[in-house]
Amino acid sequence: MAGVFELVTMFLLAFIPLFIVIDPFAAVAVFVTVTTDRDKKEKLLTARDACIYAFCFLLAFAFAGKLILDYMGISIAALKTAGGLLLTIVGLNMLKEGDNPKSKKIEKQINEAEERAAMIQAPDEFDRNIVEEMGHSAEIATGGKVWRGGDVALVPLALPMLAGPGAISLIIVQMQSYPWYIPTSALVITLLLCFAILAVSRHLFKFLGANGARALTRIMGFLTAAFAMQYILSGITEWANMSGWL
Repeated sequence: MAGVFELVTMFLLAFIPLFIVIDPFAAVAVFVTVTTDRDKKEKLLTARDACIYAFCFLLAFAFAGKLILDYMGISIAALKTAGGLLLTIVGLNMLKEGDNPKSKKIEKQINEAEERAAMIQAPDEFDRNIVEEMGHSAEIATGGKVWRGGDVALVPLALPMLAGPGAISLIIVQMQSYPWYIPTSALVITLLLCFAILAVSRHLFKFLGANGARALTRIMGFLTAAFAMQYILSGITEWANMSGWL
């Protein structure tokens, strides 16, 4: 059995990339926007549900991933290379845009919500300032007429903000690279931290501001691109070894 130091090392090697790819800080601005008209208890419940949905979704792919790979005849080397390429695109987009690219997928939903929402007063001055800083009208608050019509904890928060394609490919690769309990525990800790960050998102966004959140996402993007290249190199090396080139 692996020693304590080895277990801690493997956990950190799984946890750090997973936390960076999931990037809960990129979800903060979206969370604040879609929960503007909810009270504190409802916001906590929304954050909890979003993290639970994301955990279940990623865990399902983590354990079903090997079956899918075997059925389709995909090697671990190919998965690492393809996953690395996908993560490279994610990282470069984060560097270029300053926002997690997954958030772009819900921008249309937010714009449509603005058009359909009742023009009511935002709950408080702070929420109004947040929405204005994000480039939306302070009157985006819907009073339950739009956002409460669907489960925002599932879409867009859990999918695709927390459990996007980058996180899916990464957790599958990690399940094939480490004992199953390493990426599973890393996923649990990551989503517990996500819940904590979303729970204090109101204060965190006030502290960071829109520019601070974008800067943090750019740093995450650089790190994502860096370890994505490591996955690509690892996949190519494994393929070369299997082919007898090395």
